[in-house]
Parts: sequence; structure tokens; C-alpha cells
Amino acid sequence: MILKNDDGLSPYAGSIDKLYRDCFDGLRLGESDPAEIRSLLTAGSNVISQAAIKQCRYEFIGNPLIATWILGYVCTDSAYRGQGLASQCLRELFDELHSGSWIMVLNCKKSVVGFYEKCGFEIIAEKASYDRNGSLSIDDDPVMARCSSPELKAAIVGKEILHLGEEF
Repeated sequence: MILKNDDGLSPYAGSIDKLYRDCFDGLRLGESDPAEIRSLLTAGSNVISQAAIKQCRYEFIGNPLIATWILGYVCTDSAYRGQGLASQCLRELFDELHSGSWIMVLNCKKSVVGFYEKCGFEIIAEKASYDRNGSLSIDDDPVMARCSSPELKAAIVGKEILHLGEEF
């Protein structure tokens, strides 16, 4: 299911909060930024997998007319992993962005680079920087990107460290 601007999130907030706490070392839903578009998969009233994006403008994109999105938290309940649910959530997001030119970026742990590569992402920088609590923070994990079409790769200006703005 697709939710836009988190409209309709209320019945799922507790379940997403539990999923976040389990998957992201205690992170709470209220501690993360709201999503512009969120894909949810449920089993009964429980969210078992989700992925969320928000639109941003990035200085490393060479063309300001290209929609740029940051992929935030992608997670699946441990009891349901290995079934392709996170990939399904990502496909729903890609389908939702079907029209126009877009680039989606993410910063991820090295241990999940292979998963994102299978979903069409490529490493574009070895590190990311974020604005966290009023100071600049460097994250040693890679930045990856996926473009809506192969010719958009030329719009990405490669750097060793990419600044991704505010933390998602």
C-alpha cells in the first residue's frame, strides 16, 4: 500500500514504531522524518515491511530539473525476511515515480550494498555527510543511487564524500 505525506499513517504508526525499534537499534518512528511517499506491506494489522522516500534537492545533481529523492528507512520484520518484501516495497516506490526523470539516493551499511545493487542501485560515493543536531557528521558507509533511466547517470557529479543534507 502506498501512503503519501503520511496521510492515513495513524493505524500503522505503532506497528511501524515497533518495526523501527527492532530493525534500527531502538530508533522510534517519531525520531525519523516524515515520508512523502511510503510503501507498506502488512500481515493483518501489523506492518511487516516498509520503505519511505522524501524529495530533496542535492548539490551533486548536475541538472536541477531532475527530481531527486532520498530513500530513508527500508526494513522488514525478522520473521518475514528473505521473501522479497523489501524489494517489493522498493518496486512500489519506483512505480509511484513512474513519470518523469528522477534519481533516488541512499546511504547504507556496507553489509546491505548487495541487496541495493540487486534493486538497481550503484555506489556513487564512499562516504556521506549529514547535518545532525547543528553540526556536520561524516558517515563512513557508501552512498548509492538509482536513476529512472540510464542516461541520467551523467547528471550525478561524483565525489568521495556526498553531502545529503539533513538526516532522514
